[in-house]
Amino acid sequence: MNSRPLRIPILIINILLFSGLFSQNNTYEKEFKANEILFYKSINKGLTDSSLQFLKRCERISESQSDSNLIHSVYLQKASYYKLKDDYVNVSKFVRPALGYFERNNQVENLLEAADDLTSYYFANSIYDSSIFICEKYIPIAIKSKNNKSISLLLYIKGKCLSFQGRLNEATVVLREGLKFSKETHNEINIVQCLLALSAVYLEVNAKFALSQLNEAKKFIDKVGNDQKYAFYTSFGNTYRNLGNYDSALYFYTKILPIINKENNKTAYGATIGNIGNVYADMGRYAEALAKQFESIEYFKMSSDSLDIEIAYGSIADVYLQKKDYKQALNYLKKATAMSQRLGFVEELIYNYTGLFQCYENLGNYKEAFESYKLYHKYNDSIRNTETAKKLTEQELNYRFDERKKEDAIVQKSKDEMSQQQLKHQKLISYISFGGGIILLSFLFITMRNSNIRKKINQQLEISHFEIKTQKNIIETKNREITDSITYASRLQQGILPDADEVKELLPGSFIFYRPRDIVSGDFYWVRKLSGSAKVGTKGVVGIVIADCTGHGVPGAFMSFIGSTILNQTIGNKKVQSPGDALEYLNEQLPNTLQSKTKTGQINDGMEAGICVLNKPENKLFFSGANLNLIHIRNGIVKEIKGDKHPIGLNIELQKTFTTHEISLEKNDCVYMFSDGYPDQFGGAKGKKFKYKNLVNLLVENSSLNADEQLKLVSSNFDSWKGKLEQLDDVLMFGIKI
Repeated sequence: MNSRPLRIPILIINILLFSGLFSQNNTYEKEFKANEILFYKSINKGLTDSSLQFLKRCERISESQSDSNLIHSVYLQKASYYKLKDDYVNVSKFVRPALGYFERNNQVENLLEAADDLTSYYFANSIYDSSIFICEKYIPIAIKSKNNKSISLLLYIKGKCLSFQGRLNEATVVLREGLKFSKETHNEINIVQCLLALSAVYLEVNAKFALSQLNEAKKFIDKVGNDQKYAFYTSFGNTYRNLGNYDSALYFYTKILPIINKENNKTAYGATIGNIGNVYADMGRYAEALAKQFESIEYFKMSSDSLDIEIAYGSIADVYLQKKDYKQALNYLKKATAMSQRLGFVEELIYNYTGLFQCYENLGNYKEAFESYKLYHKYNDSIRNTETAKKLTEQELNYRFDERKKEDAIVQKSKDEMSQQQLKHQKLISYISFGGGIILLSFLFITMRNSNIRKKINQQLEISHFEIKTQKNIIETKNREITDSITYASRLQQGILPDADEVKELLPGSFIFYRPRDIVSGDFYWVRKLSGSAKVGTKGVVGIVIADCTGHGVPGAFMSFIGSTILNQTIGNKKVQSPGDALEYLNEQLPNTLQSKTKTGQINDGMEAGICVLNKPENKLFFSGANLNLIHIRNGIVKEIKGDKHPIGLNIELQKTFTTHEISLEKNDCVYMFSDGYPDQFGGAKGKKFKYKNLVNLLVENSSLNADEQLKLVSSNFDSWKGKLEQLDDVLMFGIKI
């Protein structure tokens, strides 16, 4: 009888104990979560000390409660902390058990965080296949769970891995997908990362396209942190170095140093020091270049960065090659090649085998030289073929056209909506008018039959007029759309042509008269600072190309894109030592690109071209022409240097060679190259051709003028001669006064 009342106090005690335990559990979870949030905020800001403080708090809580979920969450925090410190050995140590735990327990958010860290570990250690595998496995999970941060990061890392493997076309597609997604989700950090990665890919084939990606990234650079600014300035430096603008390259590389904490980010600091060394080497400042490269290696060794140590060894070897110290170059190239093979870094293997070939050849070891040459071609042909360049160019052009179409579609949609409202209004008025017309016609039918007939005829005429007007509007709209597309193509073509300021900087006494027949042109020109060769010299060397492609308008413009891309590939190509070699390379690669050979051995496309290489310090000019001549005027006396009588392309079965002519120049000499558009233009009082001889006489008569005055005279004479007649062909002329 006394036991029953005791149950209520016991039950109350149990409830109170349970409530206290629950309250205690709830308290430590809240405390853990608060410190976890503060940890990731510190990580995002790059604050190692404060992030470590919050990490230790979370670790103490997890250990005191023996909670598996919290313990593995701490593993994930440790992986993020060590990733911030570039300690990827410890990243791997902690992220692997965390990934397995979260996958078994289906904790998707933490699982994707672990996948991000693991693929970053593989990427940092150049284990690209594993990194790509992780990306491809977890991208669908990230998309399904709408985890925007993971989608952006995984697409970016996959694209970077593909580019390092030399799979440039695939890399471009993935990075474009990542860029599109990042823009849709307003992920500004990843927008910048994808644009910088695309810039690095395009730098392989077209520095102009690379620069366009950087200029787009510039819009977001003030909204991102120092890591992205470091990558941004590095990409600008790389691009300007590729363009031969060394002062601008040094400006951007030097700008990086103050924003890097060299104690926490030794890899980035060392890489920047190495890039500065590369520019010094390009400028011929070899002692400074070597000092910078050896300094960079010390930073890479402190961060255990094998990939950048390999790159630095290769850069040191390049300096010794330029100094013709082949034994020292060979020593560092062997180290670099061994590391490249272990890391699977195809890009560096191409450079290394090129250097090994030069070393062995100059040291007289022709067997090893031949083996290096074969290995160079094996890797080079896998990624640096013309087809790759063509596909990348087409991808970039298609992307730009697609972006333009999207903008036009938005404008057109707005116009269509307005037109629909106007149409409804017009229909309402038409219905009212039609009803009134029926009443009026019924009233007049009895008394005005003849008048009614005339009105019906007028109605038919109005309908016909309306139909004609509608068709006219449709045709005008289509023409406008076509013209807009071609105009946009013209802007793209202008993008591959050197800027006027660039040309003036390289060749102060020069001028270019460029007058396309249509909106886009089949004529193009190419001016670049060159590293030179034994045949043409190695200092102060500038290359100039004038080319006239078959056709004009859009077909000719497409040929000019291909021609410019192939010419870019001649830079650094050891087979191309002179203008004649460059024309032979162009003749060899053009049919492979077009793949339009017929059964008779003919291709329908080709070009006439002239190539000059000017050695400014020695006042020497080297010229080779394919159906295009060079005019040399000294003291009013003309000397015509004739090009070879066969064009680039067309008859590909014929073995073509191109002669290189060497010309010594004197002060006030004038040199000209031009396409056939100017002399073939009809005009004058009798509507005849201007003719080649008259153009040469015009140039002789005015050769005493400076370059700007000559350009003005050539332009005004062309307009005056042509008058109101139609321009028949694209017109292009290059002139320089020494």
